Amino acid sequence: MQKYGLIHSDEIIEPYDQIMTKERAKELLPQVKEVLKNFDVVIFYRGGARKEYVELIEKASKKANVKVIIFGYGNMEEISKLNDIVVNMYGGNPAQINSRCTSRPWKKESITK
Repeated sequence: MQKYGLIHSDEIIEPYDQIMTKERAKELLPQVKEVLKNFDVVIFYRGGARKEYVELIEKASKKANVKVIIFGYGNMEEISKLNDIVVNMYGGNPAQINSRCTSRPWKKESITK
């Protein structure tokens, strides 16, 4: 995100070696807000991300008036909570979940235990 801003998960970018700074986060805030305002809710997996990333997502979500759910810590263990978060948001209804997803559709098997 530091170099390119917020991009779609399907977009391929060139590798880069830069870290997010407070200054860069401030520059990216309007662009990230514009992207986030197209969503009802943003789920951000922290997974060891620097605090500048987390703060940027929090600020952009607030400015876009979009609910944000931030979870995960420095390990990948908590990524398993993602399925439960999405299922709980939409009451386990696959049709509603699919209509809200932008990256790839959820399969019924992936949202039920």
